Amino acid sequence: MSGFEVVGVVLGAIPLLISAIEKYKTTSQRLKFFKYKEPFIVQLIQSLEEQQFFLESDLYVSLNATHLGEEQINDLIRQPNSDLFQDPTIAHAVREYLGNGYVPYQRAVVRCQRVLAEIASNIGGLASESQGTLSSLIQAHPPKDGKYELTKKIKFSLQKDDLEKRIRDLNDATATLRRIRETSVTKTEVTLQSTSRMIAKFASALNAVRSYADRLYSAISAGYNVDCHPEHETRLFLQSRSALMEKKTTVAFTIAFSPSNTGQIPMACYKTDIKVLEEMDSCYATAKAGGHIKVAISLPTETSNPPPNDLEDLCYSVQQARDGGHFLDLYLSQGGCLCYYHKPFKVGVLRDAIAKSTEDIISLEQILGKMEQPNASSAIIRWTLNQRMALSFNIASSIMQLNSTPWLCFPLTSKSLYFARRAELLLQRGAAQYADIPQPFIRQTFFGGAKDLARCACNPRRSMLELGIILLELWHAKTFEAYAIESGLNIDHNFGSRYDVAIKWLDFSTYYVLPFYLDVVTRCIEFTFATSRAAPDWHDIVFRKSVCEYVLKPLWENCPAEFR
Repeated sequence: MSGFEVVGVVLGAIPLLISAIEKYKTTSQRLKFFKYKEPFIVQLIQSLEEQQFFLESDLYVSLNATHLGEEQINDLIRQPNSDLFQDPTIAHAVREYLGNGYVPYQRAVVRCQRVLAEIASNIGGLASESQGTLSSLIQAHPPKDGKYELTKKIKFSLQKDDLEKRIRDLNDATATLRRIRETSVTKTEVTLQSTSRMIAKFASALNAVRSYADRLYSAISAGYNVDCHPEHETRLFLQSRSALMEKKTTVAFTIAFSPSNTGQIPMACYKTDIKVLEEMDSCYATAKAGGHIKVAISLPTETSNPPPNDLEDLCYSVQQARDGGHFLDLYLSQGGCLCYYHKPFKVGVLRDAIAKSTEDIISLEQILGKMEQPNASSAIIRWTLNQRMALSFNIASSIMQLNSTPWLCFPLTSKSLYFARRAELLLQRGAAQYADIPQPFIRQTFFGGAKDLARCACNPRRSMLELGIILLELWHAKTFEAYAIESGLNIDHNFGSRYDVAIKWLDFSTYYVLPFYLDVVTRCIEFTFATSRAAPDWHDIVFRKSVCEYVLKPLWENCPAEFR
């Protein structure tokens, strides 16, 4: 018997067994011993009904993709002995619908068949020659007008322990079918092409930002290709780029430069914006064809700008601006050059540009840890729902902007997301938190005299898993590790271990998280996105659009405009 034919046998046997057990329940209620057995009989009937529901639902959805009409599908489900269960076209439709879940689906159905056969073998009063063989049992008791006429007295010999075991086996099979069904429906939904032009444009815009970010990294690396300090730290502040959702705008990166703390007195960070030039600019003219990427500097005069000069030391230029009270106006050209002008500071700008030392930062993991200590003196209150939506959208969008660039050589986690400690103090002040959104940033170290060799790319599946974990952490104001400890679970660094714990946290969150947010997290953890390639790839435009459609768009829609 083929795997799909088993479905027909199971669907035919379940209503027959339910009828027989119902009759046994009715005729045995007056017996004294039955009151101890009745709760388990009721549970068994419920388990059989759930099994029938999931099998019929899966069949109905999958058969919609075949040549069968609605009436034929209904007849097939009502008449499990139909020859259509032996039709290879029908079996293929179910296999296509379930995808990778088809084999687990078959196993669950076969397990159900085995349990049903064991139950049937303990029901006295059915045709004795067919007991234990479901197909012959179904043939011996055909329904009439949807009902079964069982003339003999029904006896049911299974006792409490055996009933519990059969109920447990049925529930396990049903849980498997439920999981396969949910995953299959989700995957079916994401295979549909998005009809939103806005999402398509946003996905394209974020891909362009990714290209700019890649060039920016190379330009900064080239500017630090000297031996002034052993290493330099650069902070890249994350931006949601929500304006690109509705219109084309100028792209700029907010960067903070500083030598890393290597034992000497820490130097303050110099924070500035680097604007992307869309058109060919004069600073690009100095980039020689086939040559290495250079950083150019030009000093404006009152009449005209002199030709840009090649910059050999970005650190020195930043120090000049920091110590000399100049404003460093930076641009990134199409050729991958950094161009800038020294301009006089406006009143109040210098203080904002000179950020505090590299030690005055706090990670998202540390913030969440303090949120978990409501009675501690250092505790901080939780972010509001709007703040969490804004941060979720910002982080998810930033992953799409920085993937497959040297900025993200490893998946983003709460350990690698940082904030200025001003954000922590903001949370302690209370009322002010409603008007401000802490701006996260990532840290990158550039080593003096080293060439730009960083070209690693995070695995999309692992990156989306970690994004799902971050979203759960933000929602619950709790670290992933804290949840695991509370639940008595062990976490290793490998994908499988983190996935298993994430799934448990996701299941726990079902009744505590808004439905749209739960769907976003589920897609990230289960990786239910459309792809056009055999393996997930950041350069797959279908995959990128799918993430924008099912992750970024819901977060954007549920985040107030002033918080985006």
